Amino acid sequence: MNLRLFFSVTFISAFSFVMSDWAAGQTSPATPAKRPVIERAMITKPKAPATSSTAPSPGSDATVAPIVVTAFDETAYTAASSKDGVVLLVFSGQGDNIWTQQAAILTNILREPEFAKMVVFQVDVTNMKLSLKFGVTLPGTLLVMKGGVERLRSNRMIKADPIRKMLRLSSIL
Repeated sequence: MNLRLFFSVTFISAFSFVMSDWAAGQTSPATPAKRPVIERAMITKPKAPATSSTAPSPGSDATVAPIVVTAFDETAYTAASSKDGVVLLVFSGQGDNIWTQQAAILTNILREPEFAKMVVFQVDVTNMKLSLKFGVTLPGTLLVMKGGVERLRSNRMIKADPIRKMLRLSSIL
């Protein structure tokens, strides 16, 4: 009986302590975050649609991420993967902050002598057929393929050292 009384008093006192902090205005994990206030000066007017004949159509190069490495080509990929060679697939996306950071890092890493001979293809995630073929939905995904089989995957990695480690692992698979 005394043990039951001890636990119930402990629970009630802990609950009271948490509720007193919450009532005092301190944030608790259950408190929803406040929405930011958007002032009229912060709102920009939408641009008028282009009426010229040179306007980019959906799916054109204007919506595709800039090419940093070789663009994906099915025949070249098949040839490289059939030789049991290691192939790195880099999934990109126009306007994605992670991809923008990763592109600069990958460009520098792939210039290093250790990785200069690696076969690398860039796949844009807006190409849904290819993205679904490899099971990728986010830009910034790196896939290491060997013999047409996925061996390593990283999602949205932007630090140079972990990317180097991953690429070094690909040579011993």
